[in-house]
Amino acid sequence: LRLLLRLGFIDSIGTDPMLWFILILEASMPPAQNSVLMLHAENKSVEAARLAKFLFRVYFAAMIPVVIITTVLLETCGILVS
Repeated sequence: LRLLLRLGFIDSIGTDPMLWFILILEASMPPAQNSVLMLHAENKSVEAARLAKFLFRVYFAAMIPVVIITTVLLETCGILVS
């Protein structure tokens, strides 16, 4: 993000806090299910099932850290309304 800021692609956090919040939040989210869909499209059902189980464990383990990261980001970006 610092590189994007220096190159002028994004404004400072004070100018556009919601953009910063979204960029950081996207980077901290677990992987998407598209990989499972791609495996199904290639008729690799066993691999797709294995990946789906793995992603479920990742999503389950990420619940608490995502809440903490989101709260900290909202406070840091000045978006959190008490």
